[in-house]
Parts: sequence; C-alpha cells; structure tokens
Amino acid sequence: MKVGILAAGQGERFKAAGLELPKPLIEVGGQPLIQRTLRTLLETGADQMVCIVNEEDSKVVRAFVASRFPSLPIQWLTLTTPSSMHSLFAVQSFMGGEPFLATTVDTVCEPRVVKDFFQEANRLVSRGAGSLGGRAEARKASDGILDDGTVCRASLTPPQAALPRLQPEEGFGMSSTHPPAWVTSGLYLFGPRVFRERDAALERSPAALRTFLHLLVERGYRVYGVRIPASVDVDRPEDIQVAERLLTQTQERDAQPVESLLG
Repeated sequence: MKVGILAAGQGERFKAAGLELPKPLIEVGGQPLIQRTLRTLLETGADQMVCIVNEEDSKVVRAFVASRFPSLPIQWLTLTTPSSMHSLFAVQSFMGGEPFLATTVDTVCEPRVVKDFFQEANRLVSRGAGSLGGRAEARKASDGILDDGTVCRASLTPPQAALPRLQPEEGFGMSSTHPPAWVTSGLYLFGPRVFRERDAALERSPAALRTFLHLLVERGYRVYGVRIPASVDVDRPEDIQVAERLLTQTQERDAQPVESLLG
C-alpha cells in the first residue's frame, strides 16, 4: 500500500512561541514527529511512501530522516503549500491512479490505531472499495474515502461490516452554528475517483482538507465512518503535553530498533 505523508506545514504557531525547529522535527515523547510517523508506518507494513515537505525545511528534514532511516523506501516532494488540502493534491499526483493512505505528520495516536486502520484499508481495497479515512468523535475521529468517492471514518475498534453514512450537516467543522459530531484525525484512505472534485475544492474556502471532504459529502458522494480512539493534532505548543499524556496513557512502546524494521 502506498502512503502519502503530509508534512509541509510551516509551524507558525510554534515559531510564534519561539520554537524554531521545522514542525516535523518537533519532539513528542522524546521522538520527532516525522520519526514517530515513519516508525509507525514501517511497523504497519507500509512499503512505498511519498512525503511532502516545504521548501524551507526540506534539506534539514530529509537529512534527519536519512540519518535515522538510511534504507527507507521513501520519495520526497519539496513544495511549499498553503494548506493540507493542497499538500494532499500534490501527493496524489505521485500515486499512479491507485488508492493510497494519507496521514498528517502532526497526528499522534496509539500505534495500534494506525495498524488497525491500515488493515481495514487493505480489507476495503481487496473488496474493490478503493479508499477509506479516519475520524474521531466530537473532538477526535477519522475520515476516509472509497474508490467511488466515498469518504469513510476509519473503523478501528472493531471494524464494522456496515459503516453509517454521514450527512452534510454532521461534520467537518464547516458550520459555526452546528458543532460537528465528528472531526478528522489525520488518517485517510483515498481512492482516485474523488480527485475529479479537486478543482471545485480549490475554489472554496477555507483552504483546508475538511473543505474537500465536506464538498464530497455535499455533492452526493457516500460518506461513512466509525469511531477510533483518541488522537491529538500537534498544532500548538500546548498540544505537545496533551499528546505526551495520551501516549503515556496508552503505554506506547518503542523498544524495537529501527534497523529490524528495515530488514
């Protein structure tokens, strides 16, 4: 399964707080975000990765990854983008018209969540569904997408045979008067057909991935989802402590050496 890693964010909130590191190198629980993401993906079985990083941070991030993962099967895309939606569209062009997983580098969750999501995605693809995504409940959930344009919440605890269909009024935080029942949590599986809505999404605001997902629902694409355990979007300095608390609570273990994962 191919995986796109969205890591082109500028980290403005961290820089405003005096933290000048590139966002992918900000540490959570003693590990830079990019290292945590790559370890989890390797443990999950990902064998082809495309990572997008911005032009300012590309050199240092790539050097760091090369020093930690010298045999990593990864392709780099250096491009400064205005949003995660733009990053997704850029990564999609490298996927050869196949379904692919996507994750944001600042998503911190239990590694088993990613593993279970990966298994669910493979199950759907093997059934010809094409794509899926992850969401979390009312502050933490996940979205995904099927080959016919279906967006799905990743079902991780446990996978369900029938996923409930979402309606436009239910989600993605697009309404100021109706708080969303679900929010995206940075894990997705996309099938190729949904990207025919790319240009329409780029004409909308805000320029955000949730805008693309909301557009798919609005235009009649089937959108499904199931709950996943808590995750943290590390977007602000205060999110670091929240993410570390989550990792402590779930007793994440990082004992296995990277070399063993790469064979």
